[in-house]
Amino acid sequence: MIKLVIDPGHGGSDPGAQGNGLIEKNVNLNIALRVAQILSGRYADHIDFEMTRTKDTSVSLAERVALAHQIGANWFLSIHANAHSSPAVRGYEDYRHPSASQLSVQYHQNIHLHLSDVFRKSGSPNRGQKTANFYVLRMTRMPATLLECGFLTNREDALLLANYEFLDVLSNAIVASILDIFNIPAKDDVEFKHQLEALGKAIQRTKEEYDILEKRLRGLL
Repeated sequence: MIKLVIDPGHGGSDPGAQGNGLIEKNVNLNIALRVAQILSGRYADHIDFEMTRTKDTSVSLAERVALAHQIGANWFLSIHANAHSSPAVRGYEDYRHPSASQLSVQYHQNIHLHLSDVFRKSGSPNRGQKTANFYVLRMTRMPATLLECGFLTNREDALLLANYEFLDVLSNAIVASILDIFNIPAKDDVEFKHQLEALGKAIQRTKEEYDILEKRLRGLL
């Protein structure tokens, strides 16, 4: 049985990044709960997982790491969203520790391919695989990856992260990486393809609606 820790970053008194009406702690939890729903509904016979939080509560970094050690997790996966002083900056990136094991590097490379592809198809650039000395990457004794799922301070990325269809596709891509890494057969591939088709239509509608709004605003200036 594979054991995972899914870590929605921030929470409670720590809101994380904010931008364009979105709060990071809520976005992180939304994605994590969707991943958890897929895993528990389809893959409970292969994957045992714990979440560091399931609602808007404060959880220390030490408590998050301790949970991973307590259950003997095979992978610690921390979900975040990004922010930047420039609203023009957007895109997907992810992190491992600079001295990560080769196994952690492999897991990082795998999930990066899955998620950067989702963002690329949605018009958001791939900012690459990176390393950082973040606490949850430094202190965990198993492979650990931290995801930065777009920039809340960029309106295009924020539109994606406010779109439930996009979040469904993103969550399924996270699950697809988990299955790929641990050689678990995928289920309901047809459903995922339908979600991808729906996402493409939703993104097009969002762009068209934004263009109309922008033209109207310009007409008022």
